[in-house]
Amino acid sequence: MTKMEALEMALRLAIVAPNEKRKEEVVLLAETIAAGMTKEEIATVKEEIMFESEDTTNADKFEDLHRMFKIIG
Repeated sequence: MTKMEALEMALRLAIVAPNEKRKEEVVLLAETIAAGMTKEEIATVKEEIMFESEDTTNADKFEDLHRMFKIIG
C-alpha cells in the first residue's frame, strides 16, 4: 500500500468513525501519514476524496472532511 492509499483510507475511516474518540485517533494517524508525504501527494488525495464526497448528502460528514483537511495541511 502506498502512502497516498494509506492517507485516503485513514481519511475515509475518519469520516465514518462511530464516535469522536475514534475519529480523533484516525485523524492523528492521517496526520502521521501525511507528514511523510509531499504537498502534491496530499493535494491529490484531497481532490479525490472531495470529488467523491460531492455526491454525498450528509452535510455533517462533508463538514468533518473539510476540518480534517485543515488539520493535515
